[in-house]
Amino acid sequence: MLTNRMKPVRSMLLKNIICKSPNFLNLKVDKNWVKIYSSSTNYKTELIRGLLLENDINCVVINKKDSSYLFGEIELYVMPDDVIQAKHILSTQTEL
Repeated sequence: MLTNRMKPVRSMLLKNIICKSPNFLNLKVDKNWVKIYSSSTNYKTELIRGLLLENDINCVVINKKDSSYLFGEIELYVMPDDVIQAKHILSTQTEL
């Protein structure tokens, strides 16, 4: 049973949104973000996130993977203005 003190922690854990952009406080995550990549492995998503940040593309990683049974996806989102450039960067990276 959840007490009132535990509810904020639970809701924080359910969101599980990770944004490691240097301008994190200036980003507004809304419905307009576009998913450009998803993977079941965290390291691939983090590599691509690093590539996008090196090219000054703000991105948001949303971990929808279940922690107990390890199924689900980790998704990478960018702003609509950056979709073409981000997809171009992804298409040039054949190792991933």
